[in-house]
Amino acid sequence: MRLALFVLCSALVVMVVSGDAIHHHSLEPPYITQGWETGIPFWELAGDAVVTNQYVRLTPDQSSRVGWVYNTQPADIPSWQFIATVRIHNAKSPGADGIALWYVSQPAVHLSSQGPLFGMAANFTGLGIILDTYDNDQKRDNPAVIAIIGKGEAGKTWDTSNDLAHDLRIKCVMDFRSLPSQKANNAVVRVVYHQRRLEVYVQTYPRIQQETLCGTLEEVDLPQGYHFAASASTGHLVDTHDIYSLAVTAAPGTAADHDPQIPLADYDPKKESEEKQYWIPKNPSDATEAK
Repeated sequence: MRLALFVLCSALVVMVVSGDAIHHHSLEPPYITQGWETGIPFWELAGDAVVTNQYVRLTPDQSSRVGWVYNTQPADIPSWQFIATVRIHNAKSPGADGIALWYVSQPAVHLSSQGPLFGMAANFTGLGIILDTYDNDQKRDNPAVIAIIGKGEAGKTWDTSNDLAHDLRIKCVMDFRSLPSQKANNAVVRVVYHQRRLEVYVQTYPRIQQETLCGTLEEVDLPQGYHFAASASTGHLVDTHDIYSLAVTAAPGTAADHDPQIPLADYDPKKESEEKQYWIPKNPSDATEAK
């Protein structure tokens, strides 16, 4: 019995290469399974987000909606990659506003329906990768993928009326909206962070059959302990915003020294609830600031 237990425990201590999704950081279907009523393990949904078996619908195609989902587990690897599969669609055109993918501190504090950045507060800390569908400044350079960095600045304002032109660190024009309806035709965003270097790739098959480098950014500080998240919003114009998956792995060429697949049998709803409570603002001033 002791030998069998030792073998089992040893098997769990494996090296995670870039191709292995880290379960407790990844959002992966099917979402409606036995015991799903307690929620998606390691993730929290709020706002207008709802769950289907194959995707999380962040917003329906209705005005003034905001939805988000975030990983309750702080990232425990210094170099990482996430691959997000999303679909933004509507039979009408134009649509708005888009989907944002995040790697941020304190998501439960900074994600709110009042957040000006697709449901994210202006004073967030971390990285935002925004799939911006609406051309606010009428320069005909949307839809676009935009990278921004938040430094937790009090009183920070973002130039959303000019599509973040004065704040963005990376931007590439990419027609990812209303792709054909087949699942394989969803837009795929791959973000790599390693040794303070950020790389953003996009694929919109079948319009672009190969992955395209959107841009790179050097000397970016994104420490361990932040959280992966996604959010979306609509305004007067609308789209349906769906996220099919967000797979987190070690960055290509690196490895993580922990188990990539925490068995669901080890998932503790009580511990999960306690962790979610930890991130709720402790002081009324914190909640006010988050808005």
